[in-house]
Amino acid sequence: MVNEDFDKPNGITFSPDESVLYVGDTGRTNGEFRPHNLMAFDVVGGSLENPRLFAKVDPHVPGGFRADVNGNIWVAAGDGVQIFNPAGDLLGKIHTPEVAVNLSFGMSDEQTLFIGATSSIWSIELNIAGATRPTY
Repeated sequence: MVNEDFDKPNGITFSPDESVLYVGDTGRTNGEFRPHNLMAFDVVGGSLENPRLFAKVDPHVPGGFRADVNGNIWVAAGDGVQIFNPAGDLLGKIHTPEVAVNLSFGMSDEQTLFIGATSSIWSIELNIAGATRPTY
């Protein structure tokens, strides 16, 4: 076990260089005043350090989330997709008519965002690519 500070952990992703691990907490699904956050941890020598609140996701809870090549974090949420910069500031939203539950970058250039919702799937062409595993 690397951390016990979660109510209901659900979902992980890394920054493009794998130096930061993001973990979603979906505790709010069990009560309005429970966590609905993304937490961030520095990855240092195979250990997690410096736990911190990265962002509160509202409405609802963080569903699936992924990083783009610039380190922005794209989060499926109650109102669609929320995009946060690496400092945790909300950059903008892509509103959907249903709760978005998961997302993924795809196609050969990783510039198509696929959004899974409660009863639909959407795709949107972007001007930025999703992060891929770094080569060392």
